[in-house]
Amino acid sequence: EPQKGDNLFLVKPIESLSSDYKFDYGELNGRDSLLFVNRLIRLRNILDSTGKKMLDEYCDLDTNSWHSILKRGEIADFNNEIALINGNIIRTRDSTYFFLLFSSRSEYLENFKIFLHQYDTDGNKVNFDFLPVPRTHTWVQWDQYLCIRALPNEPGSFRYSLGFFNEEGRLGNPVNGRFDHKSTDNH
Repeated sequence: EPQKGDNLFLVKPIESLSSDYKFDYGELNGRDSLLFVNRLIRLRNILDSTGKKMLDEYCDLDTNSWHSILKRGEIADFNNEIALINGNIIRTRDSTYFFLLFSSRSEYLENFKIFLHQYDTDGNKVNFDFLPVPRTHTWVQWDQYLCIRALPNEPGSFRYSLGFFNEEGRLGNPVNGRFDHKSTDNH
């Protein structure tokens, strides 16, 4: 029977390539969908505090722990080739998610990796570099690409640095910030 209502997603079971392993995603509500959360983040970024409160109450979400990487209206530009147009950090019970929405600004992009470095309060670095999917050399100019990176939860606050690089070096200047899971204003 089809589901009805706002923000519902029907997910079909996925057959595993291994006959020994079977996984069924089951039914997901909007709060369990990373795509829904990203759309909600984008909508929240254009609302004032009253609108955010109304949306949070309607969706029954606790967004106090969400952290915006960019200030409202800000865009992080990487040598006018790629732009970070929206970024949020969301801590769940077991993971810290970086939601990064990029826009390709160049007609021809090289193949880049995303570097994501986490620094603890003592300055120790943990490297969470990753390849975006799809790869940057396939990105179409002005299209938007959502990249999500999960990090294990660490107690307390941390600093981070993110950007693009390849074997020739970094692309532009990195985005640097601080995440304090007790506060949403970390700029």
